[in-house]
Amino acid sequence: MLPSEIPAKYGSNRGAAVLDKATDLIFGLIERHGVVCDHERPGFVHAGFGNTFLESWVREWGELGVTVERYDHQGLRDMIGTDFYHPGMREPRSGHLQPLYYTRGMAHTALEKGAMVYGRTRATSIHQEGKG
Repeated sequence: MLPSEIPAKYGSNRGAAVLDKATDLIFGLIERHGVVCDHERPGFVHAGFGNTFLESWVREWGELGVTVERYDHQGLRDMIGTDFYHPGMREPRSGHLQPLYYTRGMAHTALEKGAMVYGRTRATSIHQEGKG
């Protein structure tokens, strides 16, 4: 997904925050609360067969102030170990985690702080109260 497509998915009022702060927020919570979730932050590699999407990706992230590393066929092969893809790029802020461990770790943290967590509870509606 291109950065320009994020606001349509998450809403125009949240799109900028998702692009700018989501990764730092998640990894910051992991560190702050000691959540054990097999997390790592090596960046995100996007490998492809053509330049059109990658050029847009590099341009759009660059417009947002994120330095995206570009890789030619040889550089990409050296990084991921296959000749199958070319060209590619790496967005350095991203990472991955084990989602179930992350969810459990955050639930445990919330319980420690006095929140109430309910499992097997169906959400029937969502509404906003206050400014949050």
